Amino acid sequence: MLLNKKFVWLVQKKLVLWPKLMMIGFLISVPSNSIYAQVTGKLLKPLKIGEFTTAAMDKEVTSDVGPRPFEVGEQLVYRISYLETIEAGTVQLNVSSGGSKNSNFFRLQVKARSTPAINSIYRLKFEFLSIFDLQSGSSREYRKYSRENTKVVRERMTLNPQQGLATFINSNKELKKISIGLGTQDPVSALYFVRTLKLKPGLRIIIPVIEREQIYQVYIKVFGEELISNGLGGFSTNRVEAVLKLGQTFLDDKKMTFWFTRDHRRIPILASVSLPFGSVLLELISMT
Repeated sequence: MLLNKKFVWLVQKKLVLWPKLMMIGFLISVPSNSIYAQVTGKLLKPLKIGEFTTAAMDKEVTSDVGPRPFEVGEQLVYRISYLETIEAGTVQLNVSSGGSKNSNFFRLQVKARSTPAINSIYRLKFEFLSIFDLQSGSSREYRKYSRENTKVVRERMTLNPQQGLATFINSNKELKKISIGLGTQDPVSALYFVRTLKLKPGLRIIIPVIEREQIYQVYIKVFGEELISNGLGGFSTNRVEAVLKLGQTFLDDKKMTFWFTRDHRRIPILASVSLPFGSVLLELISMT
C-alpha cells in the first residue's frame, strides 16, 4: 500500500510534468537490472552560465550536412517502469509528413499510456503533436491532449519565430499572446531539435522551450561515449545531461539524463529522471 501511495505521488508530481521534460523530450522508465547498472551516473555539476551558448544563435552546433537524423515513417517505442519492478506504461514517438507543400516540415507525434495495473491507481493518457520545420530548426505548431483520471486537457499553440510571437489557446478556448525568442521549441520538437545537433563531448547549449504560458531554459551538456545494451542490442552513445531553469531559478529536481546513439540518427536509447525515492527511466524496445 505504501508503494502505491508513493507511485500516486510520482504520477501527480512527476509524470504530469513530463510534457515539460519532453523538451528534450522525454519520459521516464526504469530498465532491467543489467541496464540500470550501466546508466547510473552523476548529475550535472553546478552550472556556469558563461560556458553555455544559445543553440538558436550558434550555427556551428546545427548539422547542415549529411543525412537527416529522422525521416517520415520513423517509429520509436519505449517502456516506462519504476523501481525496476513496476511496469508503468509505454510511449510511442512517430514521424510523419508535415504536408506536401514543404518537405522540411514534419509531424512529430507522441503517445503515452499507463498500463492496466497502473490505471487502477491513476489513469494516464497523453497525446502530443508538433509541427517541426527541420530547415529552420523550429516549432511551428504544438497540440496537447491529456487525460488524468477524469480530467481532460486540450490545448493548442502556434509559433511564429520571425514575429517572435506564440498564440496559446487553452481548454476553455481562451487565447493568449506570448513573446518568444528565435529558436523557441515546444516540448516535443525540442527532443528532435537535439537530434539535429552535432553532439560532440563538451558541447554546452541552452534551448528555450515553451509549455503553456511559461518559457523554460534547458541547459544541455554532452558527455563522452558510453556503451548501452538492451534487448535490441548494443549501442555506442553520447550521454547528454539537462537541467531546467525557469526565470532565475534552476529546477534541481528536474534533472535528466539521455543516451543518444553516436550515428547520424542520434536515437535516444534511454532517458532517466532521478526521484527522491528511486529512479524512473525510459527504455527503447522497438524502432523502425
